[in-house]
Formats: sequence, C-alpha cells, structure tokens
Amino acid sequence: MLNAGLFQLGWFACVFGAQRPWTALIAIACLATHLLWIANDPNEWRILLRVATCGWVLDSILVHLGLFSFSDTTIVLPLWLAMLWLLFASTLRHSLNWTSGLGGWAAYWGPLAGRSHIWAALG
Repeated sequence: MLNAGLFQLGWFACVFGAQRPWTALIAIACLATHLLWIANDPNEWRILLRVATCGWVLDSILVHLGLFSFSDTTIVLPLWLAMLWLLFASTLRHSLNWTSGLGGWAAYWGPLAGRSHIWAALG
C-alpha cells in the first residue's frame, strides 16, 4: 500500500510540477523511500533501471517521430518524464505484482476490448 501511495505522490509531483524542476526532489524522495523501506531485493536498482531504460527509449523514439512534443527539450526527455518511468518501475514488483499472472487474460480480452473501442470510435 505504501508503494502505491509513493507512486501517486511522485506522479503528482512530476506531472503537476513539470515546469518546476524542484518537484523532482519529491519524486526522488519517493524512490529513496521505496528503495530503503519497501524493496527487499538488493538488485532492485537494476530492475528499476532496466524497466525505466525501456520506457526512456520508447518515449525518445516517440519524441523523434514527432508524436510527443515538449517545449523545453528536443534531444533528451524532460526530467519529470524520466522520473515517471522510474516511479512506474518501482510498482511492478510491489503494488502491481498482482498483474503478473494475468498475461493469459490480457491476451484474451485485449483484442476484444480494444476492438470494441475502435469500432465505437469509428461508428
């Protein structure tokens, strides 16, 4: 529960404080709290960096394709977006751990639910 709360606090700090770089300190404090009191694995940093790196690469590609546009940067992602990926990665083995066994359900319902939304948007 603490992990989910830290994620939400960090998310709000990053998103609503995107124009204020000092709010990254709140997100850093949330990550530090996660690593010091929640994470039981000494390799947690490696996992966070792997997931976040995948997100950073994906978002960088989207920026260079012109699908994302940020007024304050053109080469690297804004700090607040990079911090969001670290915060998200911190939830995967903790507050979102319950989703790890749902791959089969996602494979089944994803195409059905996605298709119905597409048809609703088109029709």
